[in-house]
Amino acid sequence: TLQAGLVGLEFASGIPGSVGGALVGNAGCYGHEIGEFVVEATVLRADGVVESVGPESFAFEYRHSAYKGREDLILSVVLKLGQGDTTQAGETRERIIDERRRKHPVGLPCAGSYFKNLPPEHAGGHRRASGALLDQVGARAMREGDAGVFERHANIIVNHGAATSLDVLTLADRMKTAVNDRFGVKLAAEVRHLRPYGW
Repeated sequence: TLQAGLVGLEFASGIPGSVGGALVGNAGCYGHEIGEFVVEATVLRADGVVESVGPESFAFEYRHSAYKGREDLILSVVLKLGQGDTTQAGETRERIIDERRRKHPVGLPCAGSYFKNLPPEHAGGHRRASGALLDQVGARAMREGDAGVFERHANIIVNHGAATSLDVLTLADRMKTAVNDRFGVKLAAEVRHLRPYGW
C-alpha cells in the first residue's frame, strides 16, 4: 500500500496471517483495527452463494466479527485508505516491525497473542494487557511438553519443537486458571480453535 502511495495500514505491519484472517478476527493494534477500513467484501457463503457485503455485515467488535463462527469464506475485500506522507508512514512501519522483533518470537512458531486484552476499568480508558496479569502469576516459567510461554512476552505461547495442540491447550488452561485464581479475572482466548472437518 505504501508503494501505491496509500497510508493507514502501518499499524498492521508485521502481524502474521492473511487479510481474510485479519477481517474475521478484526485484527488490530496500536489503537486501530482492520474493520475501520472495510468498504465491502466478497464472501462465499457456506451454501455456495457468492455475495458482496458491506462492513455492517461483519458487525466488528474487539478481536471479533460475525464471520468468526461461520463457515463462510472471505474471497476479497476493498479497503479505504488515504493518500499521505509515505516516507513518514514507512518510518512508522519500520518502527513497529522493530518493536515486534524485540517483543515477539522470531523463528519460533506461535499463534501471536493468545488471550484478549481486558476491557478498560473506566469509560474512555485503555484496555488492560492480559500479559501484565500473566506476568504477575509467573506465566513465563510455565511449560507443557514442548509448548511454553515466550520468555519476553507472557501472553504468547511458542512451540519449542514438537508441541501438540493438547500441550498448547493444557498450557493455556493453566495460564487462564492462574489469573482467575489470583485476580478473579477470566481471560478469553484471542486465537481461534479449529477442529478437522468431520469432528
